[in-house]
Amino acid sequence: MSLREIAPRTYAYVQGDGGWGLSNAGFVAGNGDALLVDTFFDLPHTRRLLDALPGRPSTVVNTHFNGDHCWGNELVADARIVAHKLCREQMLTGPAPAVLAALAQGDGGGVPAVEYMKRAFERFDFTGITLTPPTEVFEDTLVLDVGGREVHLFHYGPAHTLGDAVAWVPDERVLFTGDLLFLDVCPLIWDGTATRWLAALDAMAALDPAVVVPGHGPVAGADGLHTLAGYFRLLLEQGQALHDQGVPVEEAMVRLDLGEYAAWVDIERTALNVQQVYNELDGVDTPVNVVDAFGAMAAAAAPHPLGGGCC
Repeated sequence: MSLREIAPRTYAYVQGDGGWGLSNAGFVAGNGDALLVDTFFDLPHTRRLLDALPGRPSTVVNTHFNGDHCWGNELVADARIVAHKLCREQMLTGPAPAVLAALAQGDGGGVPAVEYMKRAFERFDFTGITLTPPTEVFEDTLVLDVGGREVHLFHYGPAHTLGDAVAWVPDERVLFTGDLLFLDVCPLIWDGTATRWLAALDAMAALDPAVVVPGHGPVAGADGLHTLAGYFRLLLEQGQALHDQGVPVEEAMVRLDLGEYAAWVDIERTALNVQQVYNELDGVDTPVNVVDAFGAMAAAAAPHPLGGGCC
């Protein structure tokens, strides 16, 4: 875990390999003012983040509702907390920290999906978290003044989630993407489609960023956006071919040829993404069943490898 100045008065805090729950954060300092992009999954990780920062934020932006980007909000509750309106809605109606706390304390009961989730989240302490939603929301765009520096918020969801937003710092051409970008880590299509995610990547690339801070994974340049786009194009191309052949989705997950992407952290998440590609092709637009999704990922992470070769 490390804090790095990626441009003058602009920082990225990167956590490990970016696997389950290890999200990144950003910090933008202006004249007598500062902005934080995202808090973390639990209070201990968020405290380490806040202790590492060069100042106290007066504004916090949550890029979306997943707990690893907002469950530390109570530690900055004195700040103005801003997010897209759908982020706030999903935060209030989505899984509560107490649910993961109970999961972490249980034995898993031999259920593959539950055992997988326990392994994924065992490094975190979900006890004592008070859900602290945004105090201000926006719809499409919002410009924030951070001590004389502008930070632009754009809503590019639904892709990963409904309320996906990015923070763009135009004076240094730095883009904080939230989970619209995973680098060297497999993404998850929870609420959108692969096609919509590609459109979001195109919109971010059009900003012509010099530095890109993903939600998970290492800091990069604009090339990072193109890398993730390549993954989704591969998924759509092979998914279409397998779907047209009538291959069941469970078999399609095994027959994919993931090529250079096969070594990504948590690549078994592709099981969810393939299901979403099939749903898109079938015109199905129903919420993901989280237990079923984790069950598919658990199966893909089992001894048989995911990605045996298309098509």
